Amino acid sequence: MNIPSTRWLMPAALLLWATLAQAQASPVPPAAPASGPATTSATTSLSYRSAIQSYKPWAEMPVASWRAVNDTTAQVGGWRVYAREAQQPDEPVKGAPGAQTPTRSSPVGRPGDRP
Repeated sequence: MNIPSTRWLMPAALLLWATLAQAQASPVPPAAPASGPATTSATTSLSYRSAIQSYKPWAEMPVASWRAVNDTTAQVGGWRVYAREAQQPDEPVKGAPGAQTPTRSSPVGRPGDRP
């Protein structure tokens, strides 16, 4: 069975692959360093902050009476208050760039919150 209309497909695919591989392999020449007093006084300071630096391990939460928790939730305003809080963005920690910590004003803790 001879299908002449698709014979060009394999050479075209190989040509395309070779062209794309060549385009990725060609390096960009580095920029020439500028000379003068402006470049000698300017220094870049790099800092590293571990992603697990602010990790807080899981801790067992104290068991509370479900009736007391339900009463506290009703006094706060019910589930709608918690839904509104969940939609508000968290405020970042002062002093740690990019760090996020949940800030909740509810008297009732959530699963996973530390006491």
